[in-house]
Amino acid sequence: MEIRVEGMKCQGCVEGVTNALKSVPGIDDIDVSLEEGKASFTSSETVNLSQVSEAVSKAGFKVK
Repeated sequence: MEIRVEGMKCQGCVEGVTNALKSVPGIDDIDVSLEEGKASFTSSETVNLSQVSEAVSKAGFKVK
């Protein structure tokens, strides 16, 4: 799955989004691209997009 993430400006932001995604149960193989403004991941379970959006929002970023 791939999501667009707004508000990332530095490598620290990438780490913040990565850690936020790690907090969602079932998410694996996370790749966050600062240059492309997106995050992609695989999931071993069914992942609710609202959970993903909430986790990323709590980290201070917006899922588009």
